[in-house]
Amino acid sequence: MSDALKSLAPLEETVEVRGRKYIVRELDCAADVEGLNGDDGGYRLMAACVFGEDGSLAFTVADVPALKKSSRAAVNALLKAVNRVNGLDVEAAVKNSEAGPGAG
Repeated sequence: MSDALKSLAPLEETVEVRGRKYIVRELDCAADVEGLNGDDGGYRLMAACVFGEDGSLAFTVADVPALKKSSRAAVNALLKAVNRVNGLDVEAAVKNSEAGPGAG
């Protein structure tokens, strides 16, 4: 793989939640994004982006109802990482735009 292609590889972040490590991976261009909008969109995105240490998906869409009943703090830790790697971290985007060219 060329350096140019390597630079375009999906981002990854390792997140530890209650002693268990997860790999949160950015969606790739071929990902099916249908169904990621709506009430369950964040949970569905989490199911598509969160992997176990063995590389297999940690959750499936079938797990969404159980995820919605899980600990808010634990699920939020994963959702925040999912948002970061997919460029959906609104707080960071605001901070970056405030500190961007012309700031200060």
